[in-house]
Amino acid sequence: MAETRATAATLKRRIGVCANVAEFFGNGVLDARSVAARRRCMITYAGRVCAVLAVVAVTAAGRSDPVDPAFSGRLLLVASDGDMEAQAYAGDVLGRPERDLLSIFTINANGMPALAATVPVPNSVVGPPASLTTTPDGRYAIIVESRGNRPKRADARLIDLPPGRAITVVDLGDPVRPVVVQRIAGRPGPISVSVSPDGKLVAIAYDTTKSGEAPLDVRDFDRGQLSAGRSPPLPGFERGESLKNAAFAPNGTLALVYATKPRLSLVNIVGAGAATALTRWGDDVPLGRTPFEVRFTPDGRFALVNDMTVPPTGDDVRGTVTSIELDAARTPEGSPVHRIVSTARTGVQPEGLAVSPDGRWIATTNLERTAYKAGDARQGFFASVTLLRIDARGRLVRVGDYPFAGIIPEAAAFDDTSRFLAVAVFDHLSPQISSGSLDIWRIAGDFQDPTRTELVPTGISVPLARGAQSMSIVRACCTE
Repeated sequence: MAETRATAATLKRRIGVCANVAEFFGNGVLDARSVAARRRCMITYAGRVCAVLAVVAVTAAGRSDPVDPAFSGRLLLVASDGDMEAQAYAGDVLGRPERDLLSIFTINANGMPALAATVPVPNSVVGPPASLTTTPDGRYAIIVESRGNRPKRADARLIDLPPGRAITVVDLGDPVRPVVVQRIAGRPGPISVSVSPDGKLVAIAYDTTKSGEAPLDVRDFDRGQLSAGRSPPLPGFERGESLKNAAFAPNGTLALVYATKPRLSLVNIVGAGAATALTRWGDDVPLGRTPFEVRFTPDGRFALVNDMTVPPTGDDVRGTVTSIELDAARTPEGSPVHRIVSTARTGVQPEGLAVSPDGRWIATTNLERTAYKAGDARQGFFASVTLLRIDARGRLVRVGDYPFAGIIPEAAAFDDTSRFLAVAVFDHLSPQISSGSLDIWRIAGDFQDPTRTELVPTGISVPLARGAQSMSIVRACCTE
């Protein structure tokens, strides 16, 4: 054992980026699937020496010396909406104006997010926190704006925000000097954007409840440029329906979350140009009252949908996350059958949804009752993050809800190790903090109690412009 420790220590000194591998593989929180995933990741981005360290760390008794892991990734991006204060949702008045910004963070060797640059980019908090995405190679960010610029008068209200149209592409080739390479005016009301796994297609969902138009655009993407949008007919779509989210699955299938007649619809994009068409991939899956986003496990086997569960009366109740097994069976005709596996409760109004790279953890960022103004009897004094565990069969187990003193935390992203969670916080309850923040949390276990798992604030909280609302991570282990 002494020789094993000496070997691990030597390797850690030689390869600084691997200094945290020992805990990733031996703290009692991760299982064999996670070990394999972490080993593949380390081989990809730090060379085979990291894999050797991982093997050394889990030999002998299967445990490692305690070390301090660090948040891992290449870039973190956060879009902040400066047009409104958080309480505009409940109080309607937009409040003090600020600028819309895209903040770009690099991750240093100690796991600290360091602000590299900010870029003025139109964006809006109205809708799901899905207005920002990055291409699979991490080279470009694409941002859509659901609501446009606010009127300049001080008493402007939420209803005064016009539909947004801006679609912006930012080149991240040099994170310190990002460049806006394209900005176009699309159709009114884009609410989510997603890039296909091969980086060649972009899907944009729209709020078209009033217009009656098709709620989806598909665009080609090549070297930082979006083509003109095309709106192929959606299978099963009825005029007046609207999407809440559209996201590509790992296999390239497009998942559509309908706000009206709530359901998950899966389609394949076939053809190109004017011949582009959507074909149904299995029957639709009924969802709860207010579904918001769809995410996938890395292997694409399960879709996860968060439900805000807001009744028409406005009474807040706890939200949920539902796990859906895709292609769980086949009909006699060979069509895929999707089935709901499990549903777990979250905190109140789970707006953001994240799945860890190892496929073991799910997190929701819960607004709770923090959108109410000071003095309102309904005002809550905590937001929260819910941590869920998902097993190999797609079954969900709620680990816990973890409150903190933030206002409407909109989005979250797990780091490359699946051990840390970045949370975008719109604003804060403390009068001493008049901005948003990027907060880092850690999944922690107890070596004497292997059944115990906690989600713990690390104390890392980086100030952001007020209005942090959408987030994307560029992974170090999955890009060149």
